[in-house]
Amino acid sequence: MSALATSGLTPEQCEQARRARDPRFDGRFFVAVLSTGIYCRPVCPAPLADPSNQRFHATAASAEAAGYRPCLRCRPERAPVAETEADLAGRALARIEQTATNGCGVAALAADLGVSSRHLRRVFDARFGVGPQALIASHRLRVAKRLLDDTDAPITEVALAAGFGSVRTFNTAVARCWQRSPSDLRQLGRHRRCEEAPPVRLRLAAEAPFAHAALAEFFALRAVPGLEHMHDGQLLRRWQTATGSGRMGIRFAAGGVELELSGRGTLPLMDLLARARRLTDIAADSRTIDAALARDPLLAEGVRAVPGRRVPGMWDPFEGAVRAVLGQQVSVAAARTLTARLLRLCGQAEDVSAAEPGLVMFPEPAAVAAADLDALGIPTARRRALQHLAAACAGKAVDFDAPLDRWRTSLLALPGIGPWTVEYLCMRAGRDPDAFPAGDLVLRARLGRNGRPAAERAVRERAEVWRPWRAYAVLQLWAAEAAARQRTTVREGTRRRDDR
Repeated sequence: MSALATSGLTPEQCEQARRARDPRFDGRFFVAVLSTGIYCRPVCPAPLADPSNQRFHATAASAEAAGYRPCLRCRPERAPVAETEADLAGRALARIEQTATNGCGVAALAADLGVSSRHLRRVFDARFGVGPQALIASHRLRVAKRLLDDTDAPITEVALAAGFGSVRTFNTAVARCWQRSPSDLRQLGRHRRCEEAPPVRLRLAAEAPFAHAALAEFFALRAVPGLEHMHDGQLLRRWQTATGSGRMGIRFAAGGVELELSGRGTLPLMDLLARARRLTDIAADSRTIDAALARDPLLAEGVRAVPGRRVPGMWDPFEGAVRAVLGQQVSVAAARTLTARLLRLCGQAEDVSAAEPGLVMFPEPAAVAAADLDALGIPTARRRALQHLAAACAGKAVDFDAPLDRWRTSLLALPGIGPWTVEYLCMRAGRDPDAFPAGDLVLRARLGRNGRPAAERAVRERAEVWRPWRAYAVLQLWAAEAAARQRTTVREGTRRRDDR
């Protein structure tokens, strides 16, 4: 008997996720094998056991209580921690960001959070693979590096401002990390601020099949002038950090995506690679997902016509949330226009450098909260929703680094933010493969009868057979509706020509 009371998944859904080895389910359940007495994470690379020979557990503790021992290959102890510990780790990280430069140590941090130092170390080891002291030291070095790069403050002041007790300790830490002195780092930073790095080209392979053309078309239809540019199968976005700025181009191809990264200063390679993977969903196991959805006659034709559809991601969760609010009850073209108008109201339209012609960064939450949104030309309720959203994100009442369940709770607490907006955001920005905007008008229309849209409750019930891949089913239904509208447009155009 599977013990899945707290996982929110049925054994059948766990089996599908296990076969896909989808990392988005890592930590949500564990797989115990009767014949070996071992339990694994759903991403374990070991050969799959026969379904009749395995049991699913919501927690590692449940599997161990049933007599199973942890796998030495996938190491279940390294799975994402339970949400309560994730919350503690998140609060601890935020506190490190705030206090590490004031000389905060592990004991003071643990006392501030109301836990023991031992418990805090255990949570950090499980969540990050290192202890809190290592993260405190890393934060101090990052602060010091920014001060060396971006200011002319004396090195003694940099050391003290970053939380180091002495210049000697600072010099030792810098040498250990970068094999250079602080003076050398400062000179290198000044040189890089004026230097444009040569383009870096990378290729990320996608799990086949990969519906690259459909993905490129999705982004092209929603590209906001000035913010992103889609040309000849390549999506361009601007990136910017404290130590550099530039552009990232994503070209969609049959076997994956090709990246071109360029700009000035330090290239945030790992961050850009992570963004590209989130945007393109290239790691999804299309064969498993398509096979599951094709069992439903309603989706089978679409899956056969365009195998390998992906869920398009978002560049940034806050940007995605704002665009979702602006897109409520309007067409895609209207949402695009409203987003471009917001950029101008926040002063982003003039923020164009020679290195990135025509591309700007999306405004920060504080800038949106402070902007006069009356000129947007949207209903009062939606304008207030946008202001509340921006203020909540600026004040960290909505934290997109938190687990998805907290996204849902904090966003739904805001006025003007409903289940459709939240599920749409979790689907695209949160990368939840089972997110499902049940109230979506297209879904209700596609699942309705005799020209009448289905009720939201009926949509939810109908979608149960698609779990845990409901987000991918949504893409299939959206694509089917777009194809139907295109056929209608062609027929009407032909009829008008015939009438003439």
